[in-house]
Amino acid sequence: MEINENIEFIEKLNSLPLKETEKEIFNKRFGIGEENSFTVEEIMNIYKIKKEEVWRIEAKVFRLLRHPHRSRKLKEFLDIEDEEKEQSFNKLNEEIIAGRKYTEKEINVILKKYCGLKDYVSLRKELLKNGFLNRTSNCSEYWKVIEEKNSCKMHNGV
Repeated sequence: MEINENIEFIEKLNSLPLKETEKEIFNKRFGIGEENSFTVEEIMNIYKIKKEEVWRIEAKVFRLLRHPHRSRKLKEFLDIEDEEKEQSFNKLNEEIIAGRKYTEKEINVILKKYCGLKDYVSLRKELLKNGFLNRTSNCSEYWKVIEEKNSCKMHNGV
């Protein structure tokens, strides 16, 4: 999407029938009109609300955006995010070194750079679920899964 289309999309988001605080939370959460997106935890701290309230607001906005007239612009916006997500994954794949063990704190520092629309905790869970990362049972150590030549996995969900 070009800059004018981004501005148009932001204006459409801001024209939704939402309270001002809900608009602010959604925009911060997904980095719309912001330099970076905010994690659920950051939103909770800023607005003194529970994570369920953040999720309720997200669901409400997405429900409003599903309207056929609005959904085309959302799809264009999310397609851009998918391209950025793939680029981020490629960089992340280079940064996490196979054979090295990382503490949870070290992994979180790396993931915070690449979380895009998601917070780093969700990204970490997704990487574990998709077999990119593995960890000890007590979550004290993480490592990149080294794939065998004959059993390549696709990492599409990241």
